[in-house]
Amino acid sequence: MDLLPDARQEALAARARSLVAEADAPVLWDRWAENGWFDGGDGSTLVDHALRFRELGRALVPGPYLATVLARRLVAAVGAVESGVELEAAAVVAALAVPCSPVSVTAVDGSPAGARLRGRLRVLDGTGATHVLLVTPTGAALIEADALPAGDATRCLDPQVALTALTAADVPAALWMGGGDLFTDAAVLAAACASGIAEATLRASTDFAKTREQFGKPIGAFQAVKHRCADMAIRAEAAWCQTAYAALCVDAERSDAAFQAHTAKVVAGDAAIRNASANIQNHGAVGCTVENDAHLFLKRAWVLEEVCGARREHLSALLDLPAPE
Repeated sequence: MDLLPDARQEALAARARSLVAEADAPVLWDRWAENGWFDGGDGSTLVDHALRFRELGRALVPGPYLATVLARRLVAAVGAVESGVELEAAAVVAALAVPCSPVSVTAVDGSPAGARLRGRLRVLDGTGATHVLLVTPTGAALIEADALPAGDATRCLDPQVALTALTAADVPAALWMGGGDLFTDAAVLAAACASGIAEATLRASTDFAKTREQFGKPIGAFQAVKHRCADMAIRAEAAWCQTAYAALCVDAERSDAAFQAHTAKVVAGDAAIRNASANIQNHGAVGCTVENDAHLFLKRAWVLEEVCGARREHLSALLDLPAPE
């Protein structure tokens, strides 16, 4: 297994980085679609998706990118012919559902269509979505947005994320796929976003430490700052290495893929939160103001911590899995 990106993957990451830097939110969404990056039209592997989501995390790009990519992977995995559902992957724009309490999904005769959903959900970025995606360790459900009841708008910690709370009472799912395969994919892509946050906040801290002076010296010369930055660098490197390895394991269909994905979600999530917190500290009083973007990285990191399985779920799953050989 080659752990380093090849020339094609480096070019792909550079292209994504360029689009994120140059395009505003609506244009970026269109560019993503034109490149086939939502539905894997360019033959994308999970590693390819992870490289792009790393860039989205670095730039705090808003929007339902994660849920839409996962939803289209679900459509491709189940197959419209097999399910009997007239559903084109390219037409799906999905919001992400996070369970507020235990949610039950009852499949009908094992069919990919017709499963019934019950439970209370928080829906992220539901504005304009055609579907809502629920991903759990036991399966994934894609629900038509119009089939869900109207919810209550709720203020989200991250101001760039629209949040709605609703209760699903016997709501039919357009597609249902049992098993944890999509949950594994979701963990890797959420970890890629978190890795981007860990890296972006490291860069912000080191750049600031080089230019901000105190007592006639750049603050990076002081141990309290440079040692903190060194710890941030180690966390960011560990986060991306584990995430990339997990994506490679999933693509290779290795027996330890789920183990590596759960680990990536835990390691990258921790790195994002701790690095974003340290970045605020490194910026001193400036970092505590809303005019500085430091607080936005921490808020996004906490949102990512709760989606696609909270840390406690992944740690619990790791305890139940056999150690990789």
